[in-house]
This record gives sequence, C-alpha cells and structure tokens, in this order.
Amino acid sequence: MKSVMSSMGISIILFSVFVIIEEFEILKTKKSYKFVSYYSCYSLTIYITHNLLFFLFLGQLNIPILLIFLLITIILLGLLLKWLYKRTRSSFAIKVIIGKLANKIVRKSEERKTTKTTE
Repeated sequence: MKSVMSSMGISIILFSVFVIIEEFEILKTKKSYKFVSYYSCYSLTIYITHNLLFFLFLGQLNIPILLIFLLITIILLGLLLKWLYKRTRSSFAIKVIIGKLANKIVRKSEERKTTKTTE
C-alpha cells in the first residue's frame, strides 16, 4: 500500500511539473492535439474492444516484447482512428451509435405518449 501511495505521489508531482512548464511557457512547444482527439472521439470503442486483445495474448508475452507490441499497437490504432474519422467522421464511434439509438427510443416513446393522449 505504501508503494502505491508513493507512486501516486510521484505521478501527481510529475503531472504538476509538466502543467507548470506548459502553462508558464518555460519550454516553447507547439500544441497540436489532433492525434489525441481521435482517441477522445473513439475512447469508448477502444475501451470495449481492448478486452479482446487482453484475452488474445493472455500469458504469452513478456515485458520487453509487450512494450514493443504496445507501442506498435498505439501507433497503428491512432492511424486507424485517423483514417476512420476522415472517412466516417464520428459515426463509427460507439458513443455516437448509442446516442442515435437513445434518440430513436425517445422518439418512439414520445410518439406513443402523444397517440395515447389524443385518443
């Protein structure tokens, strides 16, 4: 428990240092969040589908090979999401599909309510 708390403290301190460096412009960086925005758009899709990869390689990879495959997977996934976003905008994202289904369900429900009240 003690190591978890210390690693959380180190993470919070490093995050704070990086935010201070960015906000006070200690290092001049060009901000481009386009690559990250694809992950944001498809975050639920990635979260749900990553479980398939977990069971596919369960117990088969050691740490160095896992890190190599993780880096390759993140890059390829980013390129795939960029391609999907250009081709379909965000209509492939699960959150958009859920939103459209919820909209249809609410419309059907409202139609039923209006037909019952008019009768």
